[in-house]
Amino acid sequence: MEQDSSSTSSLYSKLTLFQEKLQNKLHITELPHPPKIVGGVDVSYCKNRKFGCATISIVDLSTLQLLELQTACNHVKIPYIPGLLAFRELPLILQAWKKIQHHPDVLLVDGQGLIHPRRMGLATHLGILLEIPTIGVAKSKFIGQYTLPGPEQGEYTFVKDNSDIIGVSLRTKPHTKPIYVSIGNLITLEEAITIVLRTIRSRKLPIPIIIADEESRKAVKLHC
Repeated sequence: MEQDSSSTSSLYSKLTLFQEKLQNKLHITELPHPPKIVGGVDVSYCKNRKFGCATISIVDLSTLQLLELQTACNHVKIPYIPGLLAFRELPLILQAWKKIQHHPDVLLVDGQGLIHPRRMGLATHLGILLEIPTIGVAKSKFIGQYTLPGPEQGEYTFVKDNSDIIGVSLRTKPHTKPIYVSIGNLITLEEAITIVLRTIRSRKLPIPIIIADEESRKAVKLHC
């Protein structure tokens, strides 16, 4: 047990250091043009958490019609460590990304962006690696302080880490629990909020992420 603990501690130190070095590649900037195609990413796992499937959905932003769906499944080598989810899920996501034919203008990621101790959540890490605009969309807050937004759709409050604004608590459906939206890479927070709200229909999460979630769950059932 002591050896396992020491090994995990060493891995944590190496990966957090890598995240810190990656920070200088993060860029917060306006989109070069209005987005037309957006993607959604989600990863599901078998019960043993050692095998997973990542799905990327691509939809037309104006109609939210599905244009493409790609999935990759494989064994997962990195254990779940809080703050280091990217290292666990990125290999699967990148395998699915290699299959994509319709490259999205923006990618919505089921996970955090800047709402992260080192501002290096899954959405940010992925956006830097792929050099594309990404948005973190999460059902729960990882770090930061905020007050609840008003009850109506589109209302939000800032999530702060000390004095830094790292995202928003966003009400995407009236009188439902808010979700947490943050910059991933190459986008502004205002643009991220607008795009997320444009991809909401009957449920509180963006359509591209809902599609990716459902498909990744189906894929897992075929392998587990």
